[in-house]
Amino acid sequence: MKKLNIVLSATAGLFGLAVADQAATAPSCGANTGAAATGKPVIVGGIHGTAAPCDFSTSTDAVAAYFSCFNANGGIIGRPIDYRVENDQWTPELAAQVAAKLVHDAGDV
Repeated sequence: MKKLNIVLSATAGLFGLAVADQAATAPSCGANTGAAATGKPVIVGGIHGTAAPCDFSTSTDAVAAYFSCFNANGGIIGRPIDYRVENDQWTPELAAQVAAKLVHDAGDV
């Protein structure tokens, strides 16, 4: 059985704040090597709610932007982050299904 690197994140608002703080200065993400990460990816999953009454997809979009910078600057010791996002539409049952999908799909790497 393969060992999987999986992290599930509900809305990852903290990453969104980190990206906002970085907007005023030069990018500082990843290993700051200036070279793209090329190793075996580390899989990270995010789940957001996009349905009435709110759209929280901006949080996962912000995390995706941060991970893009992170991957372009060396990643985690040369390993890029493979960020996968699902929408639970504010439904607990669907949240469980998409979380299981993220975990199951991680086995494909």
